[in-house]
Amino acid sequence: MNPVEKLGYLENDFRMFHIVDCEKKEFTYHYHDFNKIMILLSGNIHYTIEGKEYLLEPYDIVLVNEGEIHRPLILDDSPYERIIIYVSTKFLNTYSKEEYNLNYCFDRGKNEHSNVLRIPSIEKSKLYQVCLELEHSFHDEAFAHELYQKLLFLEFMIQLNRTA
Repeated sequence: MNPVEKLGYLENDFRMFHIVDCEKKEFTYHYHDFNKIMILLSGNIHYTIEGKEYLLEPYDIVLVNEGEIHRPLILDDSPYERIIIYVSTKFLNTYSKEEYNLNYCFDRGKNEHSNVLRIPSIEKSKLYQVCLELEHSFHDEAFAHELYQKLLFLEFMIQLNRTA
């Protein structure tokens, strides 16, 4: 068996990517030293996390805790489009209090062995609208754009945890 490798890096508190793969790709099992959120937009994907398999549907939200071994398995040649967010546990802890824990969605997934949130009509939700605005903020150079981006990200995490 091949050793599981650590992939990706996080030099900031969080990062966001919008990725489209138009041809079938092979992914190996890997892990990260940060938390990962993946929102599937399109594709025929099985996702394995710590040995548990999930058949994903569009707009499913996959929550991967730091250190969890995972990989997507692309089942056909349909475009695999997703939004990926990397976030530092330390960053989330900075904004967490006894009354609210921004790591709740990750903790819940780990405790319940269920790393996928399936939200009916997510496209109409506040969570998805904030996600789109957050994505746009990465190309924004307006006044206080870094602060605004952090505020949007915190709002995204609040909405995600309310949903979870």
